[in-house]
Amino acid sequence: MKKDSPSRTGRCIFAGIIIFLLAFCALSLAATGILFSNYFGRNELSLNEIALNYGDVDSNIYPRSNIQFLSGDNTLQGYIYGETNGSGLIVIAHGIMSGADSYLAETMYFVDNGWIVFAFDGTGTRGSEGKGINGLPQTKLDLLAALSYIEQDEKLAELPVVLYGHSMGGYAVTSCLKDYTENIKTVICVSGFNSPLETMHYNVKSVVGFYANIEYPFIWIYQHFLFGKDANITAIDGINSVDIPILIVYGTEDDVVPYDEIGIYAYKECITNPNVSFLSIDEEGRNWHDNMHLSQKSGLYTQDIKDELSLLQQQFGNPLSDEMFFSFIESVDKAEMNSLHDAYMRNLWDFFNTAIS
Repeated sequence: MKKDSPSRTGRCIFAGIIIFLLAFCALSLAATGILFSNYFGRNELSLNEIALNYGDVDSNIYPRSNIQFLSGDNTLQGYIYGETNGSGLIVIAHGIMSGADSYLAETMYFVDNGWIVFAFDGTGTRGSEGKGINGLPQTKLDLLAALSYIEQDEKLAELPVVLYGHSMGGYAVTSCLKDYTENIKTVICVSGFNSPLETMHYNVKSVVGFYANIEYPFIWIYQHFLFGKDANITAIDGINSVDIPILIVYGTEDDVVPYDEIGIYAYKECITNPNVSFLSIDEEGRNWHDNMHLSQKSGLYTQDIKDELSLLQQQFGNPLSDEMFFSFIESVDKAEMNSLHDAYMRNLWDFFNTAIS
């Protein structure tokens, strides 16, 4: 029986390796697509939502106008508060699992202090169209669409504009400066990350460990397929393209966007804008990802409520039955959950006012 020659055996091994690599790449891209689809699906308002919503607010004191604008092919839902005010316009960009209503406590504070507030639900979020959020760069595109709407509105276009963003929205209000600076006087970024790609890699690594390093090229490819040139414009790119005042706020116990790992603070040595400042919040109970605006008492109370609700959901299913949830929510003091930290909010107000004075 004739044996295969060494060269033929080598070719077979080489062909096998190529087939394996092609199959691995195809499966990895498919897995990345599934990851994006699951992680960035629709962000609907939870049936067990305990946060403040507009239904909890006296609409006679805080009336709002509903407006719509396009971001890509999707119509987004926007809201304008304090239309009779005249200090300027604050545009709020929300976090990934939040919506415009998630920032009502801050919104009412700003309205009470003379500002018009423009908030909106991003692509795939709550009142806006979209099959899903798509990915972390989407929030920058949505904010640019909102700013384009403002620029074309006869009244809003005359106002000095300041930006306020949290988490994914914090990334948006900084990175958008690379493309848009019209009438923007200053920016406050709370708990913002620097790079969409590095943030994705960080989150995948927290789930699958070292395998995330192997998947990184496929995350890069997929994100560039979705967003092209916008796939990885960083917060630092935007910050360094302007010289306006920018305040970066972070909590020392933030485990969602750790300030010294993927937060903007971790890249402070790369910042060339001379008007960037940092505000660190280290007070227990309000030094996490999303509670720095709250009083310490309110922050601790809110966490207790979230822990209690989470325990009920583990025991009885998520979402809870209507009867069980409404019974639970009757015991929740939403005013206590949204009690603001006066000195912190005054700091933000002063920062905005100084920029437009």
